[in-house]
Amino acid sequence: MAAKADYTRKMHAMLEEWNHEIRVMTEKADWIAADLREQYQFDLEVLKVKLAHGREKLQQIDEAGEEAWEDLRAGLEVAWAAIVECFDSIRSRFRQI
Repeated sequence: MAAKADYTRKMHAMLEEWNHEIRVMTEKADWIAADLREQYQFDLEVLKVKLAHGREKLQQIDEAGEEAWEDLRAGLEVAWAAIVECFDSIRSRFRQI
């Protein structure tokens, strides 16, 4: 039980951190040039969708029994990797913001 609880606690903390970072990035959208703003906002919406998918996967683990959660972990880690990749892409393209 401890392994699942530790894992999900860490993942929930990461979600909170990402949610905070998205709020900060969204606030910055008001301050960037109009030609970049549209792409930036689109990228943030894509990121929010990926984050929602990751949140759903984490919810499945939260609800899973002790035997089943390990099977679901791989799906969450794939979703997590997509979120990290999306964050990295946004950061690199909009570094000047």
